[in-house]
Amino acid sequence: MKYYGDALYNVQCALEIKSADHYALEVCGNIYRKQHKYEEALVDYNKSLELYPLDMILEHDQNQNGKKESCKVGGGKDDKDSQDLLVRRNNVGYDKGFVVTQQIFGERNFSRIYYQRGDTYYKLGMYELALKDLNRALELASGYAPIYKKRAYVLHKLESLNDTDIY
Repeated sequence: MKYYGDALYNVQCALEIKSADHYALEVCGNIYRKQHKYEEALVDYNKSLELYPLDMILEHDQNQNGKKESCKVGGGKDDKDSQDLLVRRNNVGYDKGFVVTQQIFGERNFSRIYYQRGDTYYKLGMYELALKDLNRALELASGYAPIYKKRAYVLHKLESLNDTDIY
């Protein structure tokens, strides 16, 4: 746990330099989750998604001519491979190596943050919000088994809550 404290201190120092860094906020939220400080984690996840929302990526990209181009969701050229990661890009040529490099240097994996925020809602007993985020994570990465597992837990909790309402 000591190392989480050190990591949190370092990330907070980075946020003092650039308070609008969505990635640092996401990392900060992850550290708070590891420390079981779920309310603090939720604040950082929400702020991170507010600064760099999925909708901003999906709306459109502008090419050099000012013409709107749609974004692609998925991996590989023309989505012919089965990679289900969300990567911001346009229709201009690219290859998998470029995609991986962009992910390493700051491309957003939205399925991960929605999963983490959904798990945080779950731990706080906010099951409806957890289900909403986990469904969103599944839309973005449908082949990721832990999302299905966590979603099943949430659905079970919601079902048991509905059963107690009947009696």
